Amino acid sequence: MSRIILANQSSTPDDAGSGNGQLFVEGNKLFQQIGTDNAQELKTSTPKMSGFTSSGDFIAPADCTSVKIQLWGGGGAGQYDGDDNPGAFCGGGGAHIVSIVTVTPGTSYTVTVGAGATSNPSDGGDTSVTINSVTYTAGGGGGDATWGSSSYNFGGTATNGNVLNLNGSGGTRLNNAGYGAGGNCPLGGAGMSTQYAYEGGDQSTRLRGGFPGGGGGGYAFGADGLALFSW
Repeated sequence: MSRIILANQSSTPDDAGSGNGQLFVEGNKLFQQIGTDNAQELKTSTPKMSGFTSSGDFIAPADCTSVKIQLWGGGGAGQYDGDDNPGAFCGGGGAHIVSIVTVTPGTSYTVTVGAGATSNPSDGGDTSVTINSVTYTAGGGGGDATWGSSSYNFGGTATNGNVLNLNGSGGTRLNNAGYGAGGNCPLGGAGMSTQYAYEGGDQSTRLRGGFPGGGGGGYAFGADGLALFSW
């Protein structure tokens, strides 16, 4: 099969090559000439990833000295005050951070993944990991305010992301009938956008915000958080 020479440091660009550094394509593969008789295939490395949807331990692989951390906090739950008083606030979205940090191969790092809020109302959990004495945190979205309050839910707070720090957005209430939307988790899940998702005592109808980290609508659950490590 013929080869296509891409770069040549040899004074004689023959088919075999006579100097180090010649690059050529053969059979849809990329090679670098080594001396006059040998060639080495050049391969691109495939990024590796480890994900956590619940708390656990990330163990840095033997060849890993630096990782990219992506964290999303859990979403907050919305509140619904009943058919006779149906004002509904909506849960805030979790925060999102991205960091690139140095790790020690073989070392275990404890990862906490924040759960979405599942009570009426409550905050979503924080997603975090501590590496080299620095804690990286994507805060959970806020739970509901009391019906009739002038304050609305707050989004989660991002802490120590050295590449990206994005706070979650707060939930809203458009009127006393319970219309509104849960807050969004940045680069994550959207907030629950429907009217309150619970009526008549059937809790099986309670819905969640979008995964990861979306806030619940009126009386809806927040979505769980997420942690990703890539190297």
